[in-house]
Amino acid sequence: MPIERKTKPAADRPGKGTKPKAPANKRAQVYSAREDRSGGRSPIVHTAAKSEAAPVKKAQPESAAPVRSYAKADSARKPVKKASARKAPARFKPLLSAKQKLHLAAIAAVLLIAGLIVGGYFLTKVKSITVAGNSRYTAETIINRSGLYTGRNTLLYDLDEAKERIEEDPFLICTGIRRVFPSGLEINVKERREYGAVAMTGGNYCVIDDTGYVLSVGKRESLDGLIPIYGLSSMGFSVGTRIDMDKSKLRPYTVMEMITALGENSYKIREIDISNASNVKLVTTDGVTVYLGDSIDIPEKIQRMFKALAKVDPAKASSAIVYVNTSGTTDLSYPTAAPTETPEPAETPEPSETPSGNE
Repeated sequence: MPIERKTKPAADRPGKGTKPKAPANKRAQVYSAREDRSGGRSPIVHTAAKSEAAPVKKAQPESAAPVRSYAKADSARKPVKKASARKAPARFKPLLSAKQKLHLAAIAAVLLIAGLIVGGYFLTKVKSITVAGNSRYTAETIINRSGLYTGRNTLLYDLDEAKERIEEDPFLICTGIRRVFPSGLEINVKERREYGAVAMTGGNYCVIDDTGYVLSVGKRESLDGLIPIYGLSSMGFSVGTRIDMDKSKLRPYTVMEMITALGENSYKIREIDISNASNVKLVTTDGVTVYLGDSIDIPEKIQRMFKALAKVDPAKASSAIVYVNTSGTTDLSYPTAAPTETPEPAETPEPSETPSGNE
């Protein structure tokens, strides 16, 4: 016979949001969940058959469940705030801005430069002027000619102009003027040496150095230490010029070739005569007469001349003659001049007796 199941009225049925009444049989009830601290969940009731009891779930530690549920519930309502960074301690506010510092740095730089300029001006005032390389001229003479003086800043001098002033004297060569910091100037000079005297008309002489530079033109009281040069009297010379080295001007060019070839041995030469361009003549200080022939190969002929002079008998040097031929031969001879007869003085007649006066 079927068993009729009675249903409960609707009013007794548990509705939405209502808490079900606890069943009568307490042994069949297992409460496995507790009320959530957030208050958002209801306890869950697990039922089981009378004969079988549902296994009781192991409750989680109280410290973990509330944290997860709180974080989950709190995240649903508002975002989790991050821990604020540690507040930095207040820093000292600078008294000057970057722009002000830049202005101060610029002013300091200007003042520094101005100080260096003013200090350098006074430190580099010329206190001494020295001269090197002079022998004939005194240092004071050269300094006065240069126009340099002390008491002025060394950077304000025109050294090129001072050099030109010094070289206005034909005997002086200014090899350089240098600043000796902080307060000095040094003038370096080289003095030209008189070498030869070109015989001119009217008893004048043109004095030259070993480079053909004309040092003076005029009369000379003495030619000591100079080599007289003959054969260029028709040439015009002026102080501060040079004997022309143009090959088209044969005689001046030949003279300069001879001076260059003689070099340090020029002291052995007493006279140069180029009056006859086809037979150049030299006379040594020992009295030896040398003929070089024409003006071809002068340097090579000068070398052969010195070899021949080394063979000259010193006792006969004043009468020796050396011929340096263009063909390459060198002849040395000692021609003796024929003695001249000295006329005997005429006999002086004896004076006649002067008659005496009347007796």
